[in-house]
Amino acid sequence: MLAAVSAAAGVLFAAWLLRILLAMVPDALPATTSVTLDGQVLAFTVGLAFLTPLLFGLLPAIQGSRPDLRAVMATGGRQGSGGPAARTRAALVIAEIALAVTLLVGAGLLIRSFRNLTNESPGFNPANAIHGEISLPSGRHPRGEARERMLGALLEGIQSVSGVDSVGLTMPIPMVSDFNSGFEVEGTETPAEGRPLTLFYAVSPGYLQAMGIPLIKGRGITNAHDRRRADGRHSRRPDGSARLDRDLPLARVRTLEALVDGTTRGQKFSTALIGVFGAAALLLAAAGVYGVMAYTVGLRRQEFAIRVVHGAQRSDIMGLVLRGSAVTAACGITIGLAAAWLLRGMLRGLLFNVSGADAFTYVSVALVLGVSAMMASAIPAWRATRVDPANALRGE
Repeated sequence: MLAAVSAAAGVLFAAWLLRILLAMVPDALPATTSVTLDGQVLAFTVGLAFLTPLLFGLLPAIQGSRPDLRAVMATGGRQGSGGPAARTRAALVIAEIALAVTLLVGAGLLIRSFRNLTNESPGFNPANAIHGEISLPSGRHPRGEARERMLGALLEGIQSVSGVDSVGLTMPIPMVSDFNSGFEVEGTETPAEGRPLTLFYAVSPGYLQAMGIPLIKGRGITNAHDRRRADGRHSRRPDGSARLDRDLPLARVRTLEALVDGTTRGQKFSTALIGVFGAAALLLAAAGVYGVMAYTVGLRRQEFAIRVVHGAQRSDIMGLVLRGSAVTAACGITIGLAAAWLLRGMLRGLLFNVSGADAFTYVSVALVLGVSAMMASAIPAWRATRVDPANALRGE
């Protein structure tokens, strides 16, 4: 029954969470990509939801079928308040916290990496710039001076538009379709392993200004030494228009900022996804701590009553419960941090300007899990202080 209810709730929550995730990052995936709940994945997870309680219920069932009568009598018939059962519960909570810590460390590192990536300057200024693409069919626009004249007229026409400060051409587009080219340095021998590679862009005069690329040294790109340079005015239509070819479309017109953002949409989606998983792990760990502590408090009601009868204060009872929770949480956090540190190499290729052993992330995760565990234990601890000694000793 628990498996059926949990599976149904999980499917509904997954459908709701998917809509929330896609709303958080609407441009993270290509427009042609459709993200829906997959039938095979749902079947697998529902089957897992039914299999998990059977497997993890097997050990308690075995323990319950072989009771130690002396231990049961000693605990007033409340089997499970100590011994193997208590150790099993503690081990499961420790494992749950450790897994949550490992996942949260990975999520924290990826989030910090993405923040560093988005704050990194691309080398140009994408603000207040518009980008568009044109493709010149070789049949109508063969390579040579005619194409050069057309491109020159295109630049001149755009430059004449009111509000345009600068305009330029480039092939390929930075950050979208970079092109590598080999090169040789005069006076030096080519290395045996081959020519060194560098990014290569064919650009026009005005490109650096249009992109906001600062000139560090030397001069800008000009047409001063271009022997094929021709007067673009000769290719204009008689009415003076910039419409050089009415059948030539201007494709993918967008702001340069949108283009830059598009290059990180995959990382944006992955970061959001791992963040959601990390939050889910945190909630599950807190729920696990709460469930175990609440169950343990129920089993120890008579013990707390005896302590109160012998003079223990309510603050002593609360401290006793919280200390037990703190020890369990500390063990889980320690194991989780060690596991995250050992697995840090798996994230090395996904991180940008952040180390897989970043101390800030590890300490932050430890504090968050520690505080969450103690908050989850606060309600059971408070209930322990409200135990009525008379009723508890009578077994009520």
